[in-house]
Amino acid sequence: MKKRKFYFLNLLIIFIPVFLLCAFIMLCYFDNFILPSTIEVANSKIKKQVNYIINESVKELLKTENLSSKDFFLNGNDDFVSFSVDTMLINDICTKLSENVSNNMQNLRTEEVSVPISIVTNIGLISHFGPEFTFGIQPVGESSVNYETSFYSVGINQTNFKIWLNVSVEVEIVNPLVNEKRKYERKVMLIDTVIKGDVPSVYLNGNYENN
Repeated sequence: MKKRKFYFLNLLIIFIPVFLLCAFIMLCYFDNFILPSTIEVANSKIKKQVNYIINESVKELLKTENLSSKDFFLNGNDDFVSFSVDTMLINDICTKLSENVSNNMQNLRTEEVSVPISIVTNIGLISHFGPEFTFGIQPVGESSVNYETSFYSVGINQTNFKIWLNVSVEVEIVNPLVNEKRKYERKVMLIDTVIKGDVPSVYLNGNYENN
C-alpha cells in the first residue's frame, strides 16, 4: 500500500510540472501566434466594412448636394484663364461628410466579426472550420475629414485639377481576450478634371502668338 502511494506521489510530482510546462507553452503560442493572427483577419474584415461605409457616405452626400466639378471653382471668366477654388464649399463638404460617416459608423455597434481559429493554419480546406473568435466593433469618437488638392500641367494651357478627401475613423476591436483600437484611413477622389484655357495657334521661340 505504501509503495502504491509512493508511486502515485512520484507520478504526480512528475505530471504536474510537465502539465504546467505544456500549458505555459500552449498559452505562449496562443498569445504570440494564434491571437495576433485572428486579430489581423478581423482587422481586414472590419477595414472592408469601414471602406464601404465611407464610399456610401460620399455617394449619399454628393447625391444630396447635387454637385458638379464646376461648383468648386470661383472664376471671373469662362475660359479659366484665372480661377480660384471654393474652399468654403469644400470645407462644408468635409463637415457634412464627417457627420454622415460618423452616423453610419454607429451601425457597426450591432455588428460582429467571427474568425475561425483554424484560419491560422493557412490550409484552405480547413480554414473555415473549428471554434471561432468573435470580435465586437465599437466606433470611437467622430470621424475626421480633410482635403488636399493638386494642380499640374497636362499640355499647353491645360491643367489637371484634383481634390481628395482624406477620411479617418477610429474603431475599437472588442473581445474578452483583447481590447484594441485601430485607425482606418481612406483617400476618396472628389474632383479629377482637366481645365482648358485658350490655346495659342503658334508657339515660336518660347513665345505664344495668336493668329
